[in-house]
Amino acid sequence: MRNNNDADAAMPADEQIRRLRQHRYPCNLDVALRQRIVATLYTSYKRFDPAEFELDRDRQYPHLGSGRTQATLDWLYPAMHLVLEPRQGREAADRTLARRMILRCIRQGQFRRAGHPADGIWHWNFTDRPSEPPADRNTPGFMGCGLVRIWAFDPLKMADWPASEFAEFRDAIRASVNAGHRLPVRIGYANPQVLEFLLGFVAADLLADASIRDRTREHLQTFLQYAATTDAFEEYLSPTYMAVNLSAAVPLAWYVRDTADAVLAQELLQRIWRQIGAAAHGPTQELCGPHSRAYGDTAIEKADNLYAWLHLAAPQVFDVPEGDLSQGRPMPLIQQNATMYDGLAAPGLYVPLAAPPGVTQVLHEQFETPRESRELLEWIGRCAWWPPYDLSKPDSSQSAPRFRLATRYRAARFCLGSANEQDAWLQRRSVLAYWKDACGLTTGLKWHVRFDIEGATKDNLGDWLFMESIELISLQSGPHVIGAYRNAPIVPAKPDDVLACPARVYGPERADLYIPRDPIGWLLGTHWRQSIERPIRHQQVKRLFVGITPIGAGQWNPLNTAGTRWAFADNGIEAVIETAAGAQLVRMDNRTANSEPVECLQLHGASDIEWDWLNTPRIFAPFGLLMQEQGQSRSFGLQATGGPHDCELQRGDLRLTWLSPTRPDRVADCAWRGWIAGRELLPAGHFR
Repeated sequence: MRNNNDADAAMPADEQIRRLRQHRYPCNLDVALRQRIVATLYTSYKRFDPAEFELDRDRQYPHLGSGRTQATLDWLYPAMHLVLEPRQGREAADRTLARRMILRCIRQGQFRRAGHPADGIWHWNFTDRPSEPPADRNTPGFMGCGLVRIWAFDPLKMADWPASEFAEFRDAIRASVNAGHRLPVRIGYANPQVLEFLLGFVAADLLADASIRDRTREHLQTFLQYAATTDAFEEYLSPTYMAVNLSAAVPLAWYVRDTADAVLAQELLQRIWRQIGAAAHGPTQELCGPHSRAYGDTAIEKADNLYAWLHLAAPQVFDVPEGDLSQGRPMPLIQQNATMYDGLAAPGLYVPLAAPPGVTQVLHEQFETPRESRELLEWIGRCAWWPPYDLSKPDSSQSAPRFRLATRYRAARFCLGSANEQDAWLQRRSVLAYWKDACGLTTGLKWHVRFDIEGATKDNLGDWLFMESIELISLQSGPHVIGAYRNAPIVPAKPDDVLACPARVYGPERADLYIPRDPIGWLLGTHWRQSIERPIRHQQVKRLFVGITPIGAGQWNPLNTAGTRWAFADNGIEAVIETAAGAQLVRMDNRTANSEPVECLQLHGASDIEWDWLNTPRIFAPFGLLMQEQGQSRSFGLQATGGPHDCELQRGDLRLTWLSPTRPDRVADCAWRGWIAGRELLPAGHFR
């Protein structure tokens, strides 16, 4: 084995490895907690078969097998632990296994073709088939960050790698850096950029290229300048994305701690932790919502993401009680999920978490005195959406009168969050309530839209565009919410129309997707705005569900015969719901963490729809919500007038109006207005 580090070239490999055992990472975790996590990691290493990563005589890897797809990060992330935390007495074997895992990820997961627009982009997943150009442009940071974290925090700096293979590693990082620079994502799209900040600063040292550091520093400054215009990133409190952000921002803050870039890195990291603290709710061990993106219904369902970070920062609070699964209580979290630390929470084991004291305090808060807060969320229209489509910096000429606002109410036994306006894509959580059931597990409600599309494929956009075509508007004050699901405006296209702030994305080789081909209409949504083109005008929708889906245990109770008043209750907490037109219970699968059928409250539903994008079904489903302890008096009185494009809602002290945009060049005009006790609700700095 040849050593790639000239200073240590004469040192035997075994001696180099033995040096690792003397290294102590400067993390600030409780020693016993860290030892338990490391023991769990050691157990999880057994799932990897070294034979899977051996080349045969023809320099081919063993076949994955018919129909098998391998997630690149599912090998790349645990490889970091094998390098940084090998088992005692098996140091060389674990590090060798990691090296081979990393090399297979590079060779099959990264697309390489000199001069090709996608060169250096990574596949999320790969198969035995020949590599096709990736469709996404946001992967260089994900996999590049995964690579540089290993080198940056390996005390041996991979000195036990053969020189040729270490050169291959360096080349993969160089290609990732170049791809990210060549195809930047929109300035507001936080998590790919946060990953690229760590990639850039570490790659500058690894590749001895100061220009990478200079370019990355400028990018970080621009990103922070843009982020400072709101309280939260576009992916506000996405459990997955905030964990992605921490996985780069935590090690970045430590890596540049003694340099001139430390201030920028700390600002980035503290902003992320503050966002998390603004929604963390220890009594339910949840993030109270709303979520911009959520791949599961509860924080613990994605334990390898943000919940793992919360567990590192406040293990006594964000854990689960001991118990027997057969009795309805989960095992301790570490025993329950042996791989939860494989990926996004990993750097917390090696460097300080650097959570600000105020955030640490709120993670332990019990909210005996309820707390209401509001955050101004990013509105994605503030980029230069015109040729040459340089979305890598903000457009200072746009005043952005339209805004998105998050409201959160955290009490001792439940929490509730909402967004004032948002599309209804499956992963959104525009209104979200949590509490604990009688067994101490998470229960609650999510406001939810589901489309089942006939013959859904990438070519006809599947359900993505359909879900963007329905939106939710809401107004919250404490435990009270009023709101409505309604159609996003779609207006017919006219000659010489210009669509302001389009949101259409494109991957490598597909820059022409910015240009409308044959527009017959414009979708003017809160998040997604694009042309509706002739080939997709008519489609088939098998089923549409608009309503409320339970999370965990609880029972629906009708409160009147008309179906306009309902309660969902468990363990002494109830959600009291009022609808304007009536609702009904339907049984359908959840479509997030699992496919288990549950009883959902349907506010609007239809099946076998002949969908015409210029004549979509009229959807207007108003509701009122009150969260409270069972036994308290219930209040009603929802008033709703108008329709999906021009409406007014009132109940008690809350009043909400909506007026849809009617022209493609006026998308950014403010459409939502809300009043609480006669006072208009506006973010600081926004005026009529």
